[in-house]
Amino acid sequence: MRVLAIDYGAKRIGLALGDTESRISTPWGILDRKDDEQAIREIIERAKREGAEVIVVGLPHLPQNPEAPSEQRAEIERFAEALRNAAENIAIDTEDETLTSVLGDTLAHASGRTGRTDDLAASAILETWLARKR
Repeated sequence: MRVLAIDYGAKRIGLALGDTESRISTPWGILDRKDDEQAIREIIERAKREGAEVIVVGLPHLPQNPEAPSEQRAEIERFAEALRNAAENIAIDTEDETLTSVLGDTLAHASGRTGRTDDLAASAILETWLARKR
């Protein structure tokens, strides 16, 4: 099953693509976000084009209290719900994104990559989701 993961940000959304058979996640680009409507439309179009059956949205958790409310978490939950309402025949799931941006930055640094790393964070979110689905 093909899976698209997103690392949501107010300005940029990182994308990663993978599948449950190979359990390999690949950074797949960065979407410049203008507003929710545009972002949701483009995410669903890309998911359909790639045959993704699931979209995984990274959801922040506070390490000391995973269920504690935060402004960022509420915004991403609202976005995930809007995505769920707009997606036809594509399941929407969430995955803990704790430290995925740090991991993305570390991977970028190790590979000599500079600039935006949102797609690497999305790839880390997807790898975590795939490992949990074993």
